[in-house]
Amino acid sequence: MKRGVLALWGLVFLALAGVYYWRTQHAPLATVRVVPESTTQEDVWPQDPVVDFELVDAAGQPFLSQQLRGKVWVASFFFANCPGFCLNLNQQIARLAQDLSDTDVQFVSFTVDPAHDTPAVLAEYAQRFAADPARWTFLTGEQATIERVAEKSFLVSAAPATHTGRVMLVDREGKVRGAYSYSSPAEMAELAKKVRELSGSTAKVE
Repeated sequence: MKRGVLALWGLVFLALAGVYYWRTQHAPLATVRVVPESTTQEDVWPQDPVVDFELVDAAGQPFLSQQLRGKVWVASFFFANCPGFCLNLNQQIARLAQDLSDTDVQFVSFTVDPAHDTPAVLAEYAQRFAADPARWTFLTGEQATIERVAEKSFLVSAAPATHTGRVMLVDREGKVRGAYSYSSPAEMAELAKKVRELSGSTAKVE
């Protein structure tokens, strides 16, 4: 009898372990956020500037957070092997970059899979979106550094299965001012409007 009960519990344990493994390996690339739903509100963000970091750009050159001081910039998270989710995200950023070409806004995309996304991989990936390296930087480097930036400053996950589908706006003082869903035309329009306010441009976005 005891053997039968133990065998039954063993089967239950194996089944639960199998479900856990499947979910962790096949988790959908959904937006995961720690911030409240009203992500465009400025009072939900850390009062301190984005944490300092040192990573590597698509040209294989060191990229320091100090290079963004005094600039308005838009941050996002992705990985090159990501299927439609990241492609759609970066296509929207490419459109936004084109719409805001008359401003000095910078775009910074952090990979959440640095083990695979080497500078060479990022350089090839950036070409898909005709990204101007002077305005749109793709970054890789230490996983711990990327996670620290994502979690401490942007309040989001930095893992391939759970990275955010929001793009975050940072002002000239290095403070996060909002997060906007790439899949929402209304939020992307609001982001473009906010960029123009912060950058001092009054040109109308179509």
